[in-house]
Amino acid sequence: MTDLHVTQGWAVFPLAPGTKIPLFPSAHPQGDPLHGICKGECGKVGHGVYDATKDPEKVHAWWTACPNANIGVATGEPSGIDVLDVDGPE
Repeated sequence: MTDLHVTQGWAVFPLAPGTKIPLFPSAHPQGDPLHGICKGECGKVGHGVYDATKDPEKVHAWWTACPNANIGVATGEPSGIDVLDVDGPE
């Protein structure tokens, strides 16, 4: 499934199974001087949407390691798509 997303030109990243929470823990937890500042420049995973990639090898490795991960898509400029999420009263 993630291969389809990448071939569509979408930048994807793994979410914890059954959630909208990034799969990887924060690369810079509270107390780290880069907490809230780094957007992936350090090269580590753990930056949420900033981890999104179109690299098929990286995508394949992520979902091989966690095949039940949900799929997050970086919208806007990274993937060239916009999304309108309208939540109802429930």
